Amino acid sequence: MNDSPEKISASALHARRSAATVLLLVAGFALFGKYLPFAWRDGALLLLGCGFIVWGAVGRVAALLIPGGILVGIGTGALLRPEHGNAVFLLAMAGGFALISVLTYVFFQKWVRWPVYPAGGLAFAGAIQLAGSGLRQWLRDFAPFWPYALIAIALYLLFTKPRAKS
Repeated sequence: MNDSPEKISASALHARRSAATVLLLVAGFALFGKYLPFAWRDGALLLLGCGFIVWGAVGRVAALLIPGGILVGIGTGALLRPEHGNAVFLLAMAGGFALISVLTYVFFQKWVRWPVYPAGGLAFAGAIQLAGSGLRQWLRDFAPFWPYALIAIALYLLFTKPRAKS
């Protein structure tokens, strides 16, 4: 243990207190959850995700929004899946990834793009699930031809001039 007196920055102290608060809340739910009038375990992932988001926002730690957004998406999907199916689970996960970009911009005025890519893929997969078996069968029938579509796009890009920006 370090016995030398050091100045602790206000932000470091604030981040430690925020972390301690989240840990105490999770431990409290784990210990006293059986006495609550609702089944908190069904929403544990959603609750944990919200805890990470609050911790990240209050502690001014943008990196904590990543597990927060992902857990909120998975937790919401897990709650909705039994009643609405896999498509809604995938769409909720997509929303969780998109939430990372939105919250980073709201709390830190910084736009991050990377979460949009997994969100788009998950949303596409969820939309295909929602569309039904007809679209899935069409995609299976189209599967052998997708390399040719890529070749056509590449040839278009190689042999056409880009438009001038206005």
